[in-house]
Amino acid sequence: MSAVGYATAVGQAALDALSARLSSAESAISSKADASAIPQPATAAPPMIGDANSKGTGTKYALEGHTHMSNVQAKRIQIVGSSGQATWTFATPFDVAPVIDATAETPAGSSYINVATVLEGSVSVNSATIVVQQVAKSITLPLLATALLGLVLTLFGFAPAGVYVNCFARRPS
Repeated sequence: MSAVGYATAVGQAALDALSARLSSAESAISSKADASAIPQPATAAPPMIGDANSKGTGTKYALEGHTHMSNVQAKRIQIVGSSGQATWTFATPFDVAPVIDATAETPAGSSYINVATVLEGSVSVNSATIVVQQVAKSITLPLLATALLGLVLTLFGFAPAGVYVNCFARRPS
């Protein structure tokens, strides 16, 4: 066999060996590249924040920049007008009517206390109406009237415009 023929035979043998190895590698890759085994992005929002930790069992991954929805919303609202009422429209509607807590601000040194309550029947998944009343600090009647009647007089009135109320809404647990 000539030198050229020998070189051609060796080259062909090397190409055949390389082709066989590539074919083997392709079949190994295709058997491992099962598309159902590759995690896919999540298609639903992640669970809301909970009171206890829990480990997920799904195989889907969450996308960067996602947000967990809170069970709680809070806002400082202001009484407008003379009715002593303010309606709080939630930034995101709840799926059920939330539990509301409201605390009215009272200026330091005032002769009254601002008391906030939720207007009965006003709470919905979208909003709630808060009523603020001014309650005068207890006024003791003159000594003789107190002795005779044993009374302490308290005065009520709606809070004027401008009073702020700190409101919290939580999805019932």
